[in-house]
Order: sequence, then C-alpha cells, then structure tokens
Amino acid sequence: MAFQIIYSPNSQEDIREILVYLLDKWGFEASHNFSEFLIDTVDMLVQQPYAGRKHELLSSVREFRVKPHYLVYYSVLEEQQIIHVLNIVDSRRKR
Repeated sequence: MAFQIIYSPNSQEDIREILVYLLDKWGFEASHNFSEFLIDTVDMLVQQPYAGRKHELLSSVREFRVKPHYLVYYSVLEEQQIIHVLNIVDSRRKR
C-alpha cells in the first residue's frame, strides 16, 4: 500500500508564499521550476518516507532539505499510510 500525501493548511500557505516570492523576484519560469521540483521531492517521500532526518526537538517530525534553502517538515503516520506535510520553510528567513 502506497503512502498518501496530505498538505496542512500551513504548508499550503508556505508554498503559496514561496511561489509568489519567486514569481515576483525571478519570474514565472523560476516559480514554475521550483513548484515542479517541490512536487517531485515530496512525491519521492511516498517511496522513502523516512528519508528526512528526525527533528532535533520533535521526535514525530522529520525534515527534508529541498534545494539549498528550503526545509520540508513532515510526519509519517505509518498505520494510516500518510505523509503529513506540516510546513515548508526558507531556512534563510528568521523564524
């Protein structure tokens, strides 16, 4: 049985903000390319749900680096076969 990917409302907003920023700063092609790369990366987690390293403070959360500056935070719900994408963060931004 394959894992299903679920995006939290926070992660959906994160994606929207990143894509709008890229569109404004670098144009459609950069925004589109990042979008495709992000989708491909998260889809890879379906095959390798434990590819991300464990979060140092929250043991149920994993983080996976996308490109050099973005981190995908997610949880693996093994019994439900769900990968729950929690947030996508630009590591250069202050939190």
